[in-house]
Amino acid sequence: MPDASVSWVFAPNGWSDPSDPDFEAYYPGHAAVDVVAFSAYNYGTDTTCNAWPRWDPPETVYVPYLDRMRLMAPMKPIFIAQTATASTGGDKGQWLIDAYTYLANYPAVRAILYFNRDLPACNWDLAIYQISGRKVTEYQMAIAPADFGYEFPIPLAFDPPPAYTFEDVWRAHPFAGVPDHPDWPYVEDLYQGGYIAGCSSSPPLYCPEDVMTRAEGAVFVEQGIRGAGYVPPQPTASSFGDVDLGAWDAKWAEALWQDGYTAGCSQSPLLYCPLAEHNRAEGAVFYLRMLHGADYTPPAPSVQIFEDVPLSAWYAKWVNQAHSEGLLEPCSISPTLLYCPLDPLTRGQAARMMVRAKGLVTP
Repeated sequence: MPDASVSWVFAPNGWSDPSDPDFEAYYPGHAAVDVVAFSAYNYGTDTTCNAWPRWDPPETVYVPYLDRMRLMAPMKPIFIAQTATASTGGDKGQWLIDAYTYLANYPAVRAILYFNRDLPACNWDLAIYQISGRKVTEYQMAIAPADFGYEFPIPLAFDPPPAYTFEDVWRAHPFAGVPDHPDWPYVEDLYQGGYIAGCSSSPPLYCPEDVMTRAEGAVFVEQGIRGAGYVPPQPTASSFGDVDLGAWDAKWAEALWQDGYTAGCSQSPLLYCPLAEHNRAEGAVFYLRMLHGADYTPPAPSVQIFEDVPLSAWYAKWVNQAHSEGLLEPCSISPTLLYCPLDPLTRGQAARMMVRAKGLVTP
C-alpha cells in the first residue's frame, strides 16, 4: 500500500495514572506521525466507577492535553480521538455546546470523534443519539456552526506533510490550519544554500531560540562575506588573548579580524570574548557590514526612531540604518516602537538578518 494512503495518528489517553510515563515520553517523533490525538471525558459525579467524581468544564477536560500536544508537535493537526460527557452533576446539553465552541477556536483542532455509547455498568449515559429515540438536541446545536463542516477530499489522507530540515524550525501540515514556524523560510534558505549546519545532527535541530555567541557569529559573518561552504585556514598565531589556537573557533575569529569585520570586545588587552552573547545592537553592525563592506559606517541619525535607542547611544546609527534597510523587526511596536538593542540576538533572528543582508530569496 502506498505510504500516502495511510496517515499515522499518535493517540494516547489524555489522562494517565500518575505512576505511568507522560505521553510525551513515547511520542515517536515528527517524521513518524501525521496527526496527534488524545481521548478525554467528563464522567460527571456518579461514584459507581469514578474514583474522582466531579463535573468538569470543557477547559478542564481538554486544555492541559491540548497545550501539551501543541508544545510537543506544534506543526501537526490535533484530533480529539474519543470524548463524551455524562449528565450526572450538570447540564449535559450546555456542556456540549461549550465544549464544541471551545474546541472550534483552539488552534490546530481538526476533528472530534464523539463516543456515542452508554456504559450502564458505570451509570454513564454518554450517548447523544440512540435508535430507541433518545437524542440530545444540544449536540446538533453544538455542531451547527460552519467550523464543523466536512472537507472533501480530505487533504490529511492524501497530501504528504511539507518537507523541512530541522525538527525545531518546522512547516505545519496543511491540514493543521496553523502557520509555519516564523523562522522556517530563513533558516531553510540558509541551509539549502550551504551556509549553516544547525546545532545538532541527531536529531536535526537549529535551536532558533538559543542566543548567538560571538564565536557562532564569526562563522555566520565569514560565510556571509566569503560564500557558502567557506572555511578559513588554520592560523599559526592568534591575535586575541582569549582565543586558543586549539579551539574550534580560532580560525573563524582570526579570519573575522583579518578581514576587518571585528575590533574584538577589548582593545587592551585584545580580546574576542568568543563565548559572550551577541546582542541586537551588535547584530545591526555585523549584518550592515556584511551588506555594505567592512569599512561601512552609516550616517549619524538626526531623528530618534526607537524610544529605547537614544541618539547619544553608540549604536543609534547602526540600529536606525538596520531598521531602514529592513534587516530586523522591532521587538515591540505597541504602545511604543522599541528595538531592545541590548537584548540577546537569537539564532533565529541572526538567520533573518543574514538572509536579508545577502539578498537571498526565502522559500
